[in-house]
Amino acid sequence: MKTIIIVSAAIAALSLSTPTNLSAKKVLSDNVVIQLQDKEVKYQEITVDEVPKAISETLSKTYSGYKTDGAFKGDDGSFKLNISKDESKLVLYFDDLGKLIKAEKPESDLKMQAPASEKPKP
Repeated sequence: MKTIIIVSAAIAALSLSTPTNLSAKKVLSDNVVIQLQDKEVKYQEITVDEVPKAISETLSKTYSGYKTDGAFKGDDGSFKLNISKDESKLVLYFDDLGKLIKAEKPESDLKMQAPASEKPKP
C-alpha cells in the first residue's frame, strides 16, 4: 500500500513539472526568433515575374492600382517590393511564405518630410 502511494505521488510530481519545462523551451524558442529578426537582411534585385504568386495576389487585392517599381529577394528568403500609385510610394516587406510583414514609406520620402532642423546637410 505504501508503494502505491509513493508511486502515485511521484507520478503526480513529474506530471506537474513537465509543463513548466515545455514552457521554458517555448520561451527560449521565441527568444531565438527575436534574435533572428534583428539580423540585417541583404536584398538582391529580381524581376517582377520572380515574385511568388501569393505576393502577387496580395498586391492585386490590397494594393489595386499600384505598379511595382522594384522587386527584391532577401538572403533570408523574404521579399521587398517598391510600389507606387500617383504620388504615393510604399515599400512592402513579405516573409518567405508571401505574408505581408510591414508596409512603410521609402526612406527618401521620410527625409524629404523631416523638419528643417533634421534634414541632412549636403
